Amino acid sequence: LLVNNVKDAVFLFKTGSFSAFDFFAFNILPSAFGCYYGIYFSVIYLEPFLFTKMADIFYSGADLYTRKEGLHLTLRMRLFMTILNLLVIPMIIIVCFAFLIPEADVEGLIEANNIAKLKELFYPVFISKYHLLAIAFISLCYAIGYIEMLYRSIQRPIDELVKKMERLAGGDFEVKTTVLSSDEIGKLKYNFNLMIDGLTDREKLRETFGKYVSIEIAKHLIETNKIDLGGEDIYATVLFSDIRNFTSMSEKMSAREVVDFLNEYFSYISEPILNNHGVINKFIGDAVMAIYSPHLGSADHIADAVRSAVGMREKLKEFNASKKYGFEVRFGVGVHTGMLVAGNIGTKSRLEYTFIGDTVNVASRIETENKSFGTDILISGHVADNLDAGLKSMLSLEKCPPISVKGKEKPVQLYKIL
Repeated sequence: LLVNNVKDAVFLFKTGSFSAFDFFAFNILPSAFGCYYGIYFSVIYLEPFLFTKMADIFYSGADLYTRKEGLHLTLRMRLFMTILNLLVIPMIIIVCFAFLIPEADVEGLIEANNIAKLKELFYPVFISKYHLLAIAFISLCYAIGYIEMLYRSIQRPIDELVKKMERLAGGDFEVKTTVLSSDEIGKLKYNFNLMIDGLTDREKLRETFGKYVSIEIAKHLIETNKIDLGGEDIYATVLFSDIRNFTSMSEKMSAREVVDFLNEYFSYISEPILNNHGVINKFIGDAVMAIYSPHLGSADHIADAVRSAVGMREKLKEFNASKKYGFEVRFGVGVHTGMLVAGNIGTKSRLEYTFIGDTVNVASRIETENKSFGTDILISGHVADNLDAGLKSMLSLEKCPPISVKGKEKPVQLYKIL
């Protein structure tokens, strides 16, 4: 249809029925705009097809998540094309048809009732109406297609990023998004992937750090950003535990067997500590030191420490029931509460977040007294006096003779948990 109309227009132009400007306005201009719309309309659907359906052919592996270079339609250019195609071009066509029809000639022909001449005058309009209909139809399709393209290229990627951010906030780090374009959306996706990489590295560091330092301590250091060499006074409960006669036991095992034994033993007795909001500060040979404090997430720190001690007794029974090592393991546990100093000890290049003070020393001394009393769990009188009444009623406490501790004026009263 377009070709036939152009042929007719060329014929009329050659025979003098069209002026040069009429020929341009009524035929060349609509035909050019029609071709332009058709090409751009095809690109609208070709672009998302190439980026979504054929991405696996052009990109693979890590290339899907890296930044892309090359020509691209910016968001500003997309908006400009929208205004041009939906507003400017249709207005140009309307203006051409509205102002190029010779009004005076039309009035004269109407007065003379010259219908034949009138039809000849409006023949350019008649042959161009198909162009107008085609342009109108293409404009409508273009508007629908462009809205779909905007959704595919802008709204859909943004919705996808929002969902991935929600998953990321929930702790899911497997949310990297594919980067298939070099426009603003592509840059946004690329930088989102960079953020994921940074957070993943930080989480790996946190997990690795947590194998050597308690997660609670690591979290506290990260949140407070306290990496200086200063300390702070905190009120806490300290639990000490070690294995009875471990030296003689270890002499019968190889170095590898000793390490395997300790790792499995600690896996048993550490569980009650962690389940009761305890923080394992360090392993010292066959001994373990745990801290309970509101400062580190244990609101009822005295009760948590006592529950841990009782739970450790039960876990030790499970460990011995396995009979994996051919001998029975016994331990001693000492619990004391009071003020201590928490802080980073060491140098600028190497620090250890630890706890020191009189409370730590007394807890260690109480633990060693289990040998003298033939017990496995001893707590200080201060712990017993401040123990939750409900928990205290569930335990069988027996008073032991007080002990003298170096540096303490008064003896320390002890209680054993039967």
